[in-house]
Amino acid sequence: MKIAVCDDSREDRKKITEYLLRYSEGNMLDIEVEEFSSGEELLSAGPFKAAFLDIYMEGLSGVETAYKLRENSGECAVVFTTTSPDFRTDGFEVGAVHYLIKPITYDNVVAAMERCKRLFGEDAKYFSVMSDRHAVRVQMKNVLFAEVYGKE
Repeated sequence: MKIAVCDDSREDRKKITEYLLRYSEGNMLDIEVEEFSSGEELLSAGPFKAAFLDIYMEGLSGVETAYKLRENSGECAVVFTTTSPDFRTDGFEVGAVHYLIKPITYDNVVAAMERCKRLFGEDAKYFSVMSDRHAVRVQMKNVLFAEVYGKE
């Protein structure tokens, strides 16, 4: 499952990406995070299951980017990240899942992902199995039956 992080601050992008990857490991979600410094870059790359959008950016704002994401595919979960609560109404109008005030913390990202997870359903869940001494991720939605032999 692909998640976009769009912020003109490289530091904020890296922090959100780090938190998303940490969350995915702890919750057995198979995600791939792509970072973008502008809404224009993000829109040329899609589609994404979720997008963390900074509201204040050069060029397209996060709100404008969210509207364009909705035009292209209404299925993307939008999480706004910003320094100001002033755009909460716009977030509501575009159907944002969550609204994070900077500085972003791990707990903030967990709260946002818990809301997003309801939209993802079983698409993102996986478990690991050993095959030829390598860990292999298997999406739960692809498993019809499992059987275990022995204790190992």
